[in-house]
Amino acid sequence: MNTCIFTTHTTLNLEHAKYSLKSLLGLQSVDVVWDNFVIYNTHENELSNKDIIKLIKKYDTKKYIKNILIFPYDSEINKKNLLQDIRNWYDIGLSLELQNTLGKILWLKSDYCVSNNFNQIFLEHNLNNCMWSLPTLGAKQKISYDTILTKLNLPEFTTSDFETYYRGGDNPNNELSNEEISPNGEMDYHPSINYVSHNYVHDFNLHVISNDTLELGRELAYHPQVFDMNSTWGGPHNLFYGLKQNGVYFSGEYRAYGIHMFHEIISENRLEDRGDIRKLHTGEKY
Repeated sequence: MNTCIFTTHTTLNLEHAKYSLKSLLGLQSVDVVWDNFVIYNTHENELSNKDIIKLIKKYDTKKYIKNILIFPYDSEINKKNLLQDIRNWYDIGLSLELQNTLGKILWLKSDYCVSNNFNQIFLEHNLNNCMWSLPTLGAKQKISYDTILTKLNLPEFTTSDFETYYRGGDNPNNELSNEEISPNGEMDYHPSINYVSHNYVHDFNLHVISNDTLELGRELAYHPQVFDMNSTWGGPHNLFYGLKQNGVYFSGEYRAYGIHMFHEIISENRLEDRGDIRKLHTGEKY
């Protein structure tokens, strides 16, 4: 069974959801059936589930989705951070008893678009006991979402091109460089750069997990030495290392990729901006 957990949270608006859903449901080169499509919305006070469902139905013209589910997110009992969300995603998978079925789960946050060949590669990617962390390009704040759509049709992920700076990677299972690459000798924050790419698998971005990793992942996610639940930003590195140490294979597949749509992160849940100063140059944020 194939499942998508579609997540939106504070600082992500309806436009992010629109383009993310359009990329997954409306622009794919081949068809994929989603047995379960779970809406995981942490800020329904700002963005209604009804509006998200309207978008899903608008772009699901080929009827990819069999079953739309809404996670009953309760802000009174859930911490507003990524680690709480990951715990819940594992619980969702287990509540659907996916661990007993062949298939995969796409963790798709609404600030990501998937490449036009995602469905094709998703169907071909049938490894058991596997986590696939897609390489990504981060679109700078100055890049329009419509422009991003034109960047989704590459035949495969390319570390660097005329407008893309590569910040390296850590995937041991492909031949992509681990070193930074500039297309023109300029840094990533230079105005000539529109996208900043990477191939890191131990950071949280865009992931597909095989159903048979659910029980191990949930066990690790609830281990107090793995997740610091007081963290307000990031934090899943210990989970990824734990999966790897317990034999989960980290896929080297890089033909399909994701593009991150810029959004600010300062909100009621987080008072500080991104910690990487290279991402904060005026006019060149990413």
